[in-house]
Amino acid sequence: MTGYNPTSRTQDPHSANAIIRDSIEHIRIGLINLQAAMHSVDTLKFHDIYLQFEELEELFGKKTFIDAAFAFLAERDDAGRMVSSSHATEYLIKHLGLSYGTAMDRLRNAQTIFGEDVKPDPGPEPTPRQDPEEPAVDEAVDEAADNAADEAAREQAEQAACEEREEREARQREADERAERENDAKARNREKIGTGSIPADVLSMIDYELKQLDRYAQPGTHELRAIAIDKAKKLSKTQLKNWLRSAVRKANANAVMPNGEKDHTALTKKREFIISKPDAEGMVSFRGKLDPTSAAILMKAMSPAARPGFDKEETGFQDNRSLTQRRADQLTQLCSNFMTSRHPDSGLSSIVVSATRQELENLSPNTLLPTDTGIFLTPLDLVRLGAAGSDFLCIMDDTDFQPLAFGRSKRTATLAQKIALIASEMVCSHDGCETAAMNCDVHHIVAWSFQGVTDLKNLTLRCRRHHGDNNDAQDFRRNMAHAARCPDTGRAGTQYPRTDGLKFNDSTAAQQSAHHKLKHQDPAEPEHLASSAHAESPPPGGAPGGPPGSSPPAS
Repeated sequence: MTGYNPTSRTQDPHSANAIIRDSIEHIRIGLINLQAAMHSVDTLKFHDIYLQFEELEELFGKKTFIDAAFAFLAERDDAGRMVSSSHATEYLIKHLGLSYGTAMDRLRNAQTIFGEDVKPDPGPEPTPRQDPEEPAVDEAVDEAADNAADEAAREQAEQAACEEREEREARQREADERAERENDAKARNREKIGTGSIPADVLSMIDYELKQLDRYAQPGTHELRAIAIDKAKKLSKTQLKNWLRSAVRKANANAVMPNGEKDHTALTKKREFIISKPDAEGMVSFRGKLDPTSAAILMKAMSPAARPGFDKEETGFQDNRSLTQRRADQLTQLCSNFMTSRHPDSGLSSIVVSATRQELENLSPNTLLPTDTGIFLTPLDLVRLGAAGSDFLCIMDDTDFQPLAFGRSKRTATLAQKIALIASEMVCSHDGCETAAMNCDVHHIVAWSFQGVTDLKNLTLRCRRHHGDNNDAQDFRRNMAHAARCPDTGRAGTQYPRTDGLKFNDSTAAQQSAHHKLKHQDPAEPEHLASSAHAESPPPGGAPGGPPGSSPPAS
């Protein structure tokens, strides 16, 4: 197999294609043979083969560059269209079997290595100087003095304009120099990663830590990345992370805008709050970072939890909760107060539970009921929320188990319609998607702009990602799919180009909908009612709020 210069950007594409094809075939055969050889674990000796496996691990670090290059090609050449999406991530997920996080990591690496060069950023204008106070005007001043004052003012204006021009040119020079340093470092990084070997998880860790850099940090992102890649050869991953954090702190301390001033918004730009998906027990973790102002507000709002029994009216109450447990309860109370006071009539304070009548009649302490938030709740959880029974009933047809339609002649879907969709679909109706209904839009199957009506039979839930991929014209242009409803079953799904029939969402989350449970229940126990319990967060006084009235957006 003939090789070629790995640093050249002008390879013959036919030679490159042949080498890629032959190399992958060699790798395939080699891994199959290696897998077969490792079945002999009873006779193999560690000290006979460990050097080869150390070399193998080193070689796999080269796949980081290969993956980034392929991801760059996927994004540049619109690979998402192969799976009826405008996002390359969908191709990487569906055809390569990657997780969403891994796909995004590869695309970020692709942009960092192969993306456009850094452009000069001159930053904001300098803070305007304070104009000197003009002396009081004496009416007796003669004409000569007036002329002298006018001349002085004109000279002062010309000097100010000259200084402003010089400052602007200096800012541009500084921005150009920074961009040049960053682009030089970026080219070195491409060379290092493209000819060397670095594990993907190490590069991902480096990029995560570099996200904490300020916009005008010195050295910049690519410069510090180049140093970190060199140090990755000598330091363990933990040691490298500690070094990086120290280097980021120093770089941020040196951060100065091209105008010579500090960026006082740098900390605010780093604020974030991340909520995990529920674990096996339904517990959710969260992490985040707040700027000092937001942190002060949070600390003040959480301060009552420092006192045992802070949320109990009765005196003499023995509070056995730990400080961290009291803080968790205070956070829940703060959120409940916001939901019931800020949006009392909007439906935003509602948690919708999807259940069949049989499930409600046979509740046990361990019954888990799905909600539009993606969280499963027990009956005790519903009591804590203030839900009393079922505030809304969604009637399901006993033939196809679809919600009975109630039409509306306006674009916005009503809360009742969304509850019906939750009972029917529970999550985004795109095949394989598990985005909770709370994070979905109500989508018109026949678009509003194409005279589609806001009727249940013309509505379905779609998450933002799949909503944006929908082809409203339904003409399969550019290989794009669209939402459709099966004429036989009434179920919403996705119609792909050159595909007979619809693809439906049969994911684990979608199977928690009342529609799926009714459809797959024992025929000996017919049932055609599904209940969507509308559980309101209790107001500060403890009594449930009234039912909401307005509606979520539809498109």
